[in-house]
Amino acid sequence: MFIDGTELDRYFETAEGTIWISGLIEIRNGNLLLRRLLVYPTTGAKLPVGTPSMLEIVRSLKDEAIAQGLSAYSVDAERVYAHKRERIIAISGRLR
Repeated sequence: MFIDGTELDRYFETAEGTIWISGLIEIRNGNLLLRRLLVYPTTGAKLPVGTPSMLEIVRSLKDEAIAQGLSAYSVDAERVYAHKRERIIAISGRLR
C-alpha cells in the first residue's frame, strides 16, 4: 500500500539480479507520485538492469496503485553513470 509522505522501500528480482528501489511517495488528488526514485543492486557490484526489467517493476507498482484506487501515476528518477552526465527520467500515465 502506498502512503503519502512515506518512503518506497522494495526489493525486486530481475533477470540481472536483485535490486533495491527507494524513493519518496506522494499522493495528490488520486495520483501516485514517486519522487527521486533510486535503484541499487543488492550485491554492491555494478548491475546492468535493462529496460524490460525496469518496465516490469513499473508495471507491478502501477498494478498496486490501481488496486488502491488511484487514477494516475508519475515517476521521476535520476540515472547516474560513472563517466556520463546524470539524466532525469520521468514516466507518467493514467492507471485506468
